Amino acid sequence: MKVSVLGSSGSVGGNALKAASSLGIGIYGVSVNRDTDKLRSHIEAYKPSVAVITDSGSYREFINDTGNDRFGTARVLCGETGLREMTESPSSGVIVNAISGIAGLEPTLRALEAGKKVATANKESIVMGWPLIKERLSAGGELIPVDSEHSAVFQLIEGVKTGEVRKVILTASGGAVYGKSADELRGVTPDDCLSHPTWDMGEKITVDSATLMNKGLEIIEASHLFDLGFDMLDVLIHPQSLVHAMVEFTDGSLFAHIAPADMRIPISYAISHPARAELPGFSLDAADLARLEFYTPDRKRFPCLDLAVDAGRRGGEAPVVLCAADEAAVRAFLNGSIGFTDIPGIISRTLEKGLSGSLESSGGIIELYERAFSAAVGFAEGK
Repeated sequence: MKVSVLGSSGSVGGNALKAASSLGIGIYGVSVNRDTDKLRSHIEAYKPSVAVITDSGSYREFINDTGNDRFGTARVLCGETGLREMTESPSSGVIVNAISGIAGLEPTLRALEAGKKVATANKESIVMGWPLIKERLSAGGELIPVDSEHSAVFQLIEGVKTGEVRKVILTASGGAVYGKSADELRGVTPDDCLSHPTWDMGEKITVDSATLMNKGLEIIEASHLFDLGFDMLDVLIHPQSLVHAMVEFTDGSLFAHIAPADMRIPISYAISHPARAELPGFSLDAADLARLEFYTPDRKRFPCLDLAVDAGRRGGEAPVVLCAADEAAVRAFLNGSIGFTDIPGIISRTLEKGLSGSLESSGGIIELYERAFSAAVGFAEGK
């Protein structure tokens, strides 16, 4: 079995390569969007057979620089065609989808159609395209979550009978600015948000962590993955990021998944499942567990959490519009066009437009996403 990592230039993708290597598993393929420097280093370090550059302009520059479509051990392919060849290859035993945003939807669907095990960190594809994913799963593909919270729930309830779960609690670190007052939040800068206390992640997800939007998206994701009603899902702020999820069973027992805050642990579990791999160097002791803290989230100061949950309850187009509006609002915040506290307002106004579209294909979802994104950009520019 070999692993292909989609989005290898990001934090999760890089950790997936390290995890597979530590497990003694070979890498068949890697993909990046534009970061060809990372691609070169990954080819040199992990010796994949195939590498994909999804951005056509970056691919042309790479080919011009190298003089051919090979670099080291790898054939270098371009775009969606290259991703399809890599994910559908019999040599790709496990597909790790670490692509960010809606770009991860189509590769998820194709990998599942090909009957692959997909270890996914791409929550947006689950939030926006679950009916399509569920249809592909019925054809024989396998989907295992990589996010630490969903991996924790997956492990806690595996083999549990339907009806024995009373509640699932996802934990949130609170991000970098959770302790600030409402007045202080109005002056929060991108640099403030990007100094995450426990996780090393990309810019978009780090801002989502600060607004609690990330946890709202994870609530929707958990509802789909584990077939749970929203009234069975809750969130607690847990600054230490050691307890990743808790499950309360119908007899009153509360089980917790506790592990160091390192993505190599859930990634390794997803790759090696149903086995549990040995990971030397990872452990906790009683001193670590003596300082655990949990708080109820402040939903007034951080309204994105409820915006997401409400969109999940509504279903239909709402989760697609939610993701698009959040993407646009976070980009505007990162480039200085809006303030931190403007983000939820832009998302709310975009949701209120009542945009509609076809959700019966990935193309229809992408078209709706693009219209919602444009609407949110307009709100950001006219704030």
